[in-house]
Amino acid sequence: MPKTKKEKWMDKERKRLLEQHYGNLKVIEQKETIISHSLHRIGLLHRSVDTLSGQAAYFNGAVSFNDEDNELMAICEGDLKSEGDPAYGLACKLKFGMKVLMKEQERYAHELVQARKDIDAIGGDAAGSYQIYEKASTDEVLSKKYDQGGR
Repeated sequence: MPKTKKEKWMDKERKRLLEQHYGNLKVIEQKETIISHSLHRIGLLHRSVDTLSGQAAYFNGAVSFNDEDNELMAICEGDLKSEGDPAYGLACKLKFGMKVLMKEQERYAHELVQARKDIDAIGGDAAGSYQIYEKASTDEVLSKKYDQGGR
């Protein structure tokens, strides 16, 4: 027996929903890669921030430097006259480097959160996406959609 116009439309809609599910699977895989990469980069940057933090504490009063050390630090700072406290200048530069790295960590965290939101919007994972497909592709749902003018 030939299929009715409604049955043909429902078959076509079911195929479209299945293709959408497969597309969701690809998106989920891409977003999970972004999440994994972001977590890895945040961890790597954290190690660098810790190292700079230790060095900043070292130059910011944790150690007393003699005149020769101060002169050497002043030269490294580009100040040929050893006026002031060159160790403080180095500590400030290290703290600035920490801020730059932490800002980069924030950027990766933002990417991670956005990727997670994108995954959640399409079901949360492959099983969730399939559940959405199953609910949307039932005869009852498709029949109602067709009757409401979904053609």
